[in-house]
Amino acid sequence: MDTEDDIWTEYLGARREKYLADRRLVLGQEYDTDRQRWNALFEQEWLLMAEALWIEDNDPIKQQLGDDYLERKLMANLEISRQVASDFHEIQWNEKMIPFVYYEDFIMLSNQGIFRVEEFALDKGRRWRKNVAEDISAYGYQIVDTIRLLGEEYLHVARK
Repeated sequence: MDTEDDIWTEYLGARREKYLADRRLVLGQEYDTDRQRWNALFEQEWLLMAEALWIEDNDPIKQQLGDDYLERKLMANLEISRQVASDFHEIQWNEKMIPFVYYEDFIMLSNQGIFRVEEFALDKGRRWRKNVAEDISAYGYQIVDTIRLLGEEYLHVARK
């Protein structure tokens, strides 16, 4: 990682930690009632704020690194998103090919902010459908249908 990447990563990390701490403080005891749900919501809010930092013209770090740096990083992130979307095995369902995603991969990539698949088949494993529905909803997805293949049941998931 070069110096510019270090600066941007440290800056975003510090802003993220401050934002999350502030949100927990504002919620107080309510945060303790359902930490997982609140953390997922905070992460979604943070992603929007981080994107806003790319746009903000008067941001001191953006001025220090210059527009060229941010454009290069944006293009690199788009390429990662395309690569992640194409790395999944696809299955044929209802006469079309859709990516097949394991629940653990969905959560891991969504937490990293690089899961960009619009529609997919989800193998929820042994998790309860209700819990999976809540988890994917926190990331802006919903269960649209059930897919039955070779005696197994999967979830057809799409963006809300």
